[in-house]
Amino acid sequence: MQTIENSLLHAAVDENGAQLLHLSEVNGKYDFFVPGSALKIVFPENDHDLTGISQWTVVDKGDARMSLTLLDNEASRKIFPFHFELIVTYALEGEQLTVTFYVKNHSDQAMPFSLLVNLPLPQEAKVELNPHNATISDQAYALKAEANDFTLELHDGIQASFGSIDLAPDMSQQLSISLILKQS
Repeated sequence: MQTIENSLLHAAVDENGAQLLHLSEVNGKYDFFVPGSALKIVFPENDHDLTGISQWTVVDKGDARMSLTLLDNEASRKIFPFHFELIVTYALEGEQLTVTFYVKNHSDQAMPFSLLVNLPLPQEAKVELNPHNATISDQAYALKAEANDFTLELHDGIQASFGSIDLAPDMSQQLSISLILKQS
């Protein structure tokens, strides 16, 4: 597990699946994620998710920023026959964690892909949701998710989806989600 923090927030990311396991105040009084829950990434599509079965590598790490990459390999090409690179960057600034996704098609043909991000809900959370913003609150804290590149829906948590597109050869796509954690 890798960790980053700034003067307000602490985040922990599991290299297996590049999953965000903790988003908490630095003082440790509050963690948005209950044990066993995580922000999970699904790529390139629901039926052929490579994020949990392929190896992620930490390629950049600072105090408040970390990037992990997922590259195609022989095993992934049996499921998804494309040469690709997916970089996920977690960056803390103030009360905000920005998660940036960079997808690059290294193939000589168009590569179809979609990207899903599943954000769990704490028990007894109140949810306000519209297509690009969600606020998840309990008695003491609120987490606001802002995702202009994604559509947000309620499915056993908040699901942020970037619909399927065909990415042209040697082209890339960058997407991001911001999570802002504040006391209510």
